[in-house]
Amino acid sequence: MNPKSKIIIDFADIFVVSSSFADEVLVMLFHELGAINFMSRIEFVNVDKTVRGLIDRVIMQRMVLPKPESENEK
Repeated sequence: MNPKSKIIIDFADIFVVSSSFADEVLVMLFHELGAINFMSRIEFVNVDKTVRGLIDRVIMQRMVLPKPESENEK
């Protein structure tokens, strides 16, 4: 995959996600890519207002916490 390519995550017909999904998938992407790359490369489409709120909240909560140990070892 091209390191500059856009990643589109389509939430069509998805009206709820668990906070653990958001934490394990999206926050890990956030940590892996870094804040600037995440914001410029990841695009969420067809996101329900409730789902977007949950994703935003989980990412904001994890931004203030240190990276998990497994991420620090990379």
